[in-house]
Amino acid sequence: MRRLLLIAVLFAALPLRSATAETSCDLQGAWQLVSAKYDNQPAAPTYSAVKLFTKTRFAFFGYDTAFRGPLVSDADRLKFFSNLNAGGGSYMVSAGAWTEKIDQFSDPAYIGMSITFQCVREGDRLIQKGTIPIFDGGKKVRDISLEEVYRRVDRP
Repeated sequence: MRRLLLIAVLFAALPLRSATAETSCDLQGAWQLVSAKYDNQPAAPTYSAVKLFTKTRFAFFGYDTAFRGPLVSDADRLKFFSNLNAGGGSYMVSAGAWTEKIDQFSDPAYIGMSITFQCVREGDRLIQKGTIPIFDGGKKVRDISLEEVYRRVDRP
């Protein structure tokens, strides 16, 4: 009995993890973009994106809803598809970060790249931070900072 009491006292003395800032980087599930900043500039309020994670794979789809329709002419379709980005591949989590290896992407310049992001979890929020390359005509022109905040949508 004394041993159980000692164990209970020891556990009670351990610091409690914050209810809002989680250290684990559990990505599995479906995530809806809430807000985004690219080079510290907010994304257009009409930009919408989802991101999906399984145990080892990820996929994402994003587009500017201002261009969604009706797509009557070839020019309308070109405008819509030029504002769309989609991709996927595999990922690995390590020490509060994850690395995505891109196998598919709407811009072929990104295929084969590995990009690491800092992972911050706050309740049902996933905050993705990092640096991504920007390409023009298949050539890297610069890096920009990225901060995307997602809300988990597959759990109540």
